[in-house]
Amino acid sequence: MNDLLQMARVDKALQDEDTAHLAINLNEVASKRLVPGLQVETEELDDGVAVDIVVEEDVQIDRRVHLCFGVTREQAVQHIDMDVRLEPNASISVLSHCIFPRAVDVEHRMDARISVGENASYHYDEKHIHSEEGGIAVYPSAEVELAPHARFATVFELIQGRVGVLDIDYG
Repeated sequence: MNDLLQMARVDKALQDEDTAHLAINLNEVASKRLVPGLQVETEELDDGVAVDIVVEEDVQIDRRVHLCFGVTREQAVQHIDMDVRLEPNASISVLSHCIFPRAVDVEHRMDARISVGENASYHYDEKHIHSEEGGIAVYPSAEVELAPHARFATVFELIQGRVGVLDIDYG
């Protein structure tokens, strides 16, 4: 997992005691650090991880939260089942690193349910690092619910390698 974090150039950020993070390799939680007002529960599954994230009411997470999802194998299926809830007046900015450096036949699925409370703000930057073979199918999907005056933004970026299949479904 350390190789994956170095590839994403975030290993130093994850050593910072004031920076929250969650790092997952295939279906194993490799590392997790929380900050006050941020709750993260995980359950390891056969083919991935279930993640439940809550930002408590009136809490603004000042530093970007790092989510690192990776697969070091050439062949695998990874499924991230994620529930995210921001309570009223909460805010969080997430930098998600999805790292698949050896992918020949890898499927990465993320199914998310996102609820952003009244006057809350959720920003999600997703940066992918893939193998040059392009042997990965990426299927991120999310159902997003926004309360009055809530804000939601997301960015997807492939910063290295090739993608074989990309099917983004946010509704």
